[in-house]
Amino acid sequence: MSRTVSPTLEQVPRLTQALWQGQIQTVTLLAMTTAELARHLEQAAEENPVIEVVSGVRRATLAAPPEVPVADRARLADHLWEQVPHASLAASDEPVLRFILDLLDQDGYLRESSEAIAALAGATADQVARLVALIRTLEPKGVGARNLPECLEAQLLAAAPPDELALAIVRAHLEDLAGRRYNTIARATGQDVAAVRRAAEAIQQLDPRPGQGWSTAPPNYVRPDLEVALTPEGVSCQLTAQSEFHITVDTSLRSLMSAASQAERAWLDHCLQQGRQLSECLRQRRTLLLAVAQAACQHQRAFFERGPAALKPLTMTSLAAELGLSVSTVSRAVRHKTLHCQQGTFELRVLFPPRAGASQAAAPAAKSLLRQIIAAEPKSDPFSDQALAAQLGSYGVRVSRRTVARYRSELGLPGAAERASA
Repeated sequence: MSRTVSPTLEQVPRLTQALWQGQIQTVTLLAMTTAELARHLEQAAEENPVIEVVSGVRRATLAAPPEVPVADRARLADHLWEQVPHASLAASDEPVLRFILDLLDQDGYLRESSEAIAALAGATADQVARLVALIRTLEPKGVGARNLPECLEAQLLAAAPPDELALAIVRAHLEDLAGRRYNTIARATGQDVAAVRRAAEAIQQLDPRPGQGWSTAPPNYVRPDLEVALTPEGVSCQLTAQSEFHITVDTSLRSLMSAASQAERAWLDHCLQQGRQLSECLRQRRTLLLAVAQAACQHQRAFFERGPAALKPLTMTSLAAELGLSVSTVSRAVRHKTLHCQQGTFELRVLFPPRAGASQAAAPAAKSLLRQIIAAEPKSDPFSDQALAAQLGSYGVRVSRRTVARYRSELGLPGAAERASA
């Protein structure tokens, strides 16, 4: 029989600025996905003879969570993260910057406003705007733009010197450019048609989707990290069986080392210490992840009862204060984690909607649900946008056909006709 874990605040380690080595390892493990953690533990076991990894030790209470598609955004985010001049960032900037990078869509665009991101991340709009400006200095140029004109403008400004006519066109005449109305553009800019054609050719060399090259792989299919169920007492949150890892440390080698050299005994002692530390850090990761997830789920109980439309505003900053943790710790716990409940599988971060209207707050969860509905639809007869709106409505998400089409576009999912021919 499975055991529901509800960590108390006393169980949650309070991280200080003077992090000792074990705590650094704990927060590193906390930021890992289940797959990353499994690889890390496997490598540790290969390098240390006293470490044995045990996984899947618990039977789930819900039906086995299905594999669900999760778009691969990590590669672009990680590529950008590696370019960041971290020495110039304040300590409070890093979790917010990482959060913003994870919001980039498959084309490399940042669709949310600075105000919405600030509310979601518990930051200020000025801080978000400054970090977005930093992202736009990174490669590939155009990443972090909120629309096509901004994307093309960023690429043109990166040239030395920038093409002033091309800049004027992307800022005010893209519709005319798309319609090949070169004479109209020439009259508006005071340039001759030949110059407009040259500028048009330069614009055609730009990349309207700078993030596309980093996200063309098919979606990753992942199993959720957490199971959530409603109980008479509230909301129960626990790790899924495949996310549950334990470390055992084999101390039997110690008795075999009586005739070993001092260097060999010192090496074994180091291995044993390393194994015990990894075991403790893994336990702390579990406690932190469950504490954050349990608290967020409890705040959003209505979401699990009535669906995405019932989401309430919640920031990582407020939850961190409630738990006595740093915002960066909460951000690491939420990063790339997924939960499974009776309504489907969602990224944990959908429980942190911005302080906006109900429809805006529900959008991330609705998009996640839409992705799952499309993944499970009959391949020979895909749902139309109207049918998808009806499907979402059955989960309590009331949206129009046009909103479904917009969500699809933002997720990079084709229409029904294209999905049928795929």
